[in-house]
Amino acid sequence: MPTTKETYSKAMDLAEEAFLAQKKGCYFSAYWRFKKSLKLVEDAIYKIPENDTYETTKYILNLSAKSIANNIAINRRKMCDGLR
Repeated sequence: MPTTKETYSKAMDLAEEAFLAQKKGCYFSAYWRFKKSLKLVEDAIYKIPENDTYETTKYILNLSAKSIANNIAINRRKMCDGLR
């Protein structure tokens, strides 16, 4: 089973790929890569032990999740705009 760090690292790799796709105007690809990335960040958060020692780590991962969710919404809008 991958560690929190490995899971988060994979999530950030996917997010980077998504940003590159977004920059190229490939909003559909970016959307799905961000969705996969968000799922991995959520998995990483759930792997963190429940105690005060890891509160900063949870906070940082939650900020990442919020940023990725925002990018999902942006790409969803751009995909819908392209269908009009």
